[in-house]
Amino acid sequence: MSFDTGGLDPMQVADGVDALTWPKERFDHRGHLAAGAWWCHVHGPSALDHARAAIRRFNEANGGENTDTAGYHETLTIYYLAAVADLVADEIPDRAWFEDNADDESLERNAPLRHWSEAVLMSTLARTAWVTPDSRDLPASIQAHVDQLC
Repeated sequence: MSFDTGGLDPMQVADGVDALTWPKERFDHRGHLAAGAWWCHVHGPSALDHARAAIRRFNEANGGENTDTAGYHETLTIYYLAAVADLVADEIPDRAWFEDNADDESLERNAPLRHWSEAVLMSTLARTAWVTPDSRDLPASIQAHVDQLC
């Protein structure tokens, strides 16, 4: 299977991650966001269950580990799924949608650090379970999606 090397298509990324055929080097921050957008669209409130299993399985299939210090991170996954769900709403997250929304400030790589201290966000507890922000509350619309996901 060949993959487009241009803009990311959320369905293509999610399907590739689910099938364990997506290139490991392309499952970076933007790849996670693209897959998450599709999973939110397809799975709605159960997107977290799907993402949790898919990311862990993908990590392991590519030689990674899911431990207290590496791999899957529960708090970050919930935050970004909620942020992307807030943007997806009732839209279909295709390539054009992703290009229009991927640079939203809520999806930036460092966006969680607006709400959590680095010490809390990088803790074992935050990696293994949802931890509420300790620095600043999430925007109400994102918090509503967190509440739906959890």
